Amino acid sequence: MIEGQLFQLGYVCDNIEEGIAQFRGRGMTHEPQIMEVQQPVNTPDGREVINHIKLCFIWIGDIQYELIQPITDPLGVYALANTVPGGGPIRIHQTSSRVADWA
Repeated sequence: MIEGQLFQLGYVCDNIEEGIAQFRGRGMTHEPQIMEVQQPVNTPDGREVINHIKLCFIWIGDIQYELIQPITDPLGVYALANTVPGGGPIRIHQTSSRVADWA
């Protein structure tokens, strides 16, 4: 079941600059800031590994678009979206919704 209001669409891209280019001319009002993040992630066997990504957020209307360029992805969190043959410069990774009241 889908609850709430669609808030975000997240995409994986091979090159974040090419991903950003897909949004130019579509209502993007500000040039996005690219951030580089190294995020610790716990593995199922209890080890800690580092996901190293570039990301940015683009607003068009009420929807936020998150672009993610994996640098290292030791657990393969972004691998499925990243390996779709002919997937284009951006591939869907996740959606997010805002829910006013879960009760």
